[in-house]
Amino acid sequence: CTGENPLYDSNLGVENEALENIVQIKVFPNPSQAKVNVINLQGLPLGKFEIFDLYGRMIYKAEEQESNIEIDLSCFESGTYTISFLGTGIKIFNKIIKL
Repeated sequence: CTGENPLYDSNLGVENEALENIVQIKVFPNPSQAKVNVINLQGLPLGKFEIFDLYGRMIYKAEEQESNIEIDLSCFESGTYTISFLGTGIKIFNKIIKL
């Protein structure tokens, strides 16, 4: 694969140091009937986050200084939601399924 292929560059890649800085957020249990736990696996504060329905309407917004929180979904209708975490220069999206 390394021959004369102009689309291949063996010098491109991701350094291990860059991988260590990737924010890893876990949302569980998913799907859920009532509550989900949200954890930043690096132990950093979650910061600002928003939850959107399938129509793109923001239905929940908060800012957390903790790295581990619980979100009560009992007042949400059954369906699929998107949770967006807003960091400095990054946005992370996860899906939440409410049963």
